[in-house]
Amino acid sequence: MSILNDDLTLDIKKTILHAEMVIDNGCHGAAIFGSTGQAQLIPVSEKINLLNHLTSSKHKEKYIIGTGLNSLGETINLMRVSGSLGFNRFLIMPPAYYKYGDKEVIEFYSKIVEVISDCEIVLYNFEKLCGYKFSIECIEELVKKYPKNIIGVKDSSYNLFENLKLDNFSVLPGSESKLLKGLELGCSGIITATCNATAELARKVYDDFLDGKSQTVNEKLCDVRGEFEKYNLISGLHTFYKKKESIYENLLPPLRVLNDKSEKDLINNLEKLKNELKLDNHINFIYRTNEQEKLALLDQADLFLMPSIFSFFLCWFFKGDINHSLMIHQSWQSLAEIIPSVSGLYEKEPSGAIAAIGWGTSQVFTSSLISQFNLFIFWHPGMWLLTIFISIRLFIGKKKDLNQKLKRTIVCSQFVAFIPLFLFVDIGRWIFMWLTSSALLFSFLYQTFGSKKLSYFSSTLKGQQILAKTIPQFSSIRTYNYVLLFFGIPHCCWSLGRYLVSNPIGFGIKNIIFYTQFLFS
Repeated sequence: MSILNDDLTLDIKKTILHAEMVIDNGCHGAAIFGSTGQAQLIPVSEKINLLNHLTSSKHKEKYIIGTGLNSLGETINLMRVSGSLGFNRFLIMPPAYYKYGDKEVIEFYSKIVEVISDCEIVLYNFEKLCGYKFSIECIEELVKKYPKNIIGVKDSSYNLFENLKLDNFSVLPGSESKLLKGLELGCSGIITATCNATAELARKVYDDFLDGKSQTVNEKLCDVRGEFEKYNLISGLHTFYKKKESIYENLLPPLRVLNDKSEKDLINNLEKLKNELKLDNHINFIYRTNEQEKLALLDQADLFLMPSIFSFFLCWFFKGDINHSLMIHQSWQSLAEIIPSVSGLYEKEPSGAIAAIGWGTSQVFTSSLISQFNLFIFWHPGMWLLTIFISIRLFIGKKKDLNQKLKRTIVCSQFVAFIPLFLFVDIGRWIFMWLTSSALLFSFLYQTFGSKKLSYFSSTLKGQQILAKTIPQFSSIRTYNYVLLFFGIPHCCWSLGRYLVSNPIGFGIKNIIFYTQFLFS
């Protein structure tokens, strides 16, 4: 699928991310600029731009490029560009509009191979779109003539997959409804539009066939395909995905998304099929997840609390003693000879957290929680209030009804994980880390599984407009996540000065300044 901006230009980043998602969900590869990708409507210049960015994709080796255009010259030129970028596998449909036969088709592909000799071509058999239907004889002749170049055929006319038998040649029907039968007849798999929504189900059918297992999902897979086939496939898929993100509703004319009634019917029927599907939780043909699914995922994520709890009890029973504290302290003292700023390590007795290794439980409460209570309450209330204020704004913002249940679940889960830390020293930093990590987790989950962006997130941060104008990337919600990650989780909350240098970025800047002075002063 090709994802378009509101001005109907190709959104390079989101198109690639979508292709990667399809592969991650189970497909062995993805066709770029196939029929579902609006290939005949997208300008060649935008295709080339995407290909240049596609080289950095994590699945670079798994793409087949649709280069079939009515112009032989443009087809060859697009293949040349693709080849120069490392893509040499192509899906090519014969030209549309004019009437022709097998002889002309053989000549068309021959001229391509004679110019691009190192290409691998999957023929595209779809009479409904181009007006020509491959014959078995035509394909046999092409394979005989160019055995290293003509490697397969996508059969969307369905006159080949039952009868075409060639060695070292892939026959790939164009529908999930033909997948199982095709595999039984010796086909290699399928290339299909609706695998954008059915990748996991189709992969299960494929894997179960190879493993000799009974087929448990093929019928429902065919049912899902049948629901999409009631409509134009491109319109149906984009209507389906716009529930996830509104940008999917952008289509190049004359294509358009389904009307309200058709959309309602499609979504309701898919939801019904989904509920009827008795599978493991990870199997899902609907990429869009609802609130219940989000919470179920979060419940599963509670397992990540176990390492925290285990570590707490491990440290409780094997916390060391004063001798361990002294050994650690003494091992550090040699650093003072190299780095003058740590001269405090010359102290005879351990201090701070190192000294606390040898403390008993009663001493922990006496020396930290009780003795520092006034310090935390009266000396640094500003940092506490700022932390809580920002976090509440991040979570609530202007839309107070937005996923409140999910937010409360995250905050509570994170609080449980931080309870061991709250019991001991430096309470302020744990509160800060608890709230900011909760905000980060909520943002990640909502971006990954939600249907909306956290627009309220950016709108509630002061200076957002200034940053967006100064640094364009700050208009992205993900950028705010990175800022929170590096600046929002400091090692301590003692003072403003300590706060500024107690995070990865601030600490790094501090060390650069120190070593610059140390080396050149």
